[in-house]
Amino acid sequence: MGLDPVARDEDADGAMMTMMQNEEGSDVWRKRLRVHDSVDARNPFGTWCSAQVIEATPQSVVIRYHVMNPTWDERLPRDSTRLATTSTHAKNNDLPIAVGTPVHIFDTTTWREAHVTCTRIDHLRVLPADSPTDMWVPFTPQFVAPSEKQHARRILLSNSCFDQYVHALHRMNLRLHAVEGDGNCLFRAVSHQLYGDDQHHGIVRRFCMDYMELQRHFFEPFIVGDASAFDRYVRHKRLDAVWGDDPELQALCELYDRPAQVFAYDAAAGAKQLRVFHDTVTRPPICLSFYGGGHYDSVVGPSHASNFVRDVPGAFEARKVAMIQQKQWSSEEATVLEVRQKVHQDL
Repeated sequence: MGLDPVARDEDADGAMMTMMQNEEGSDVWRKRLRVHDSVDARNPFGTWCSAQVIEATPQSVVIRYHVMNPTWDERLPRDSTRLATTSTHAKNNDLPIAVGTPVHIFDTTTWREAHVTCTRIDHLRVLPADSPTDMWVPFTPQFVAPSEKQHARRILLSNSCFDQYVHALHRMNLRLHAVEGDGNCLFRAVSHQLYGDDQHHGIVRRFCMDYMELQRHFFEPFIVGDASAFDRYVRHKRLDAVWGDDPELQALCELYDRPAQVFAYDAAAGAKQLRVFHDTVTRPPICLSFYGGGHYDSVVGPSHASNFVRDVPGAFEARKVAMIQQKQWSSEEATVLEVRQKVHQDL
């Protein structure tokens, strides 16, 4: 059982353009989401699926995709662009991942590149990049993960919506600086914002994941799964060409102590500020574009160069991580000392 990848891409492009051109008048529905509510949600592989809210907090919801194993349950912020009102984006005959989609598969001890040759709800048949033979793998996060490697951007940059978007940014005295859509786009765009060059994306990614590990108590609740899900998530996100998402952007804002302003296409105005991460008025923002349903670019303003990190790439990050580690160690030592003193007093 499988899907024609050409037809699937055409359907996805049509849905994406519909999403961008039909502006939802209000986001009130997001605030009203409750357990058992139905929504459309874009899964980690870029496919819009019917889903149900199974947990809700004031800031986020946990959703369960109807056509995917419950191990793919996922926590999303209420204002995530991956959520939409029910029956607006998902199609009943859509499988959760299209034939031809590039993925990473876990084989015994390592992650390998592959692409999907057949799709079932609980299993995928894939062809590894380094093998002539297809193989079946369980369709769960333990064995399959998204990859943007060799994943072409489906939205052509010459279309009228994109032109409208760019012109709207110009009216805000902003300019779009495109980065490669190779799965590293978030980290490339942030690297360009921080250093004026997207080639340091590997450094940005590495310290981002180091920071998330150090701040595990904060980020772990956003990774739904068993006790080891967070470790698997971080391990996978360290890989080259694995796309970054909201948790990574939040971590980057905290690591560099700078807010992130994310701009997106708007049917009425051409462009709008979608959301702000780590909101603060005392630090210059990291300005990003989110266009085409999953691609980040850098947005450049008049003060772009004056906001660069002055250290060589990696030096500031290493100091920040070391400082956090030292603070955590000192806190742990103080706790141990306090316990010892209490025990001594009780004797």
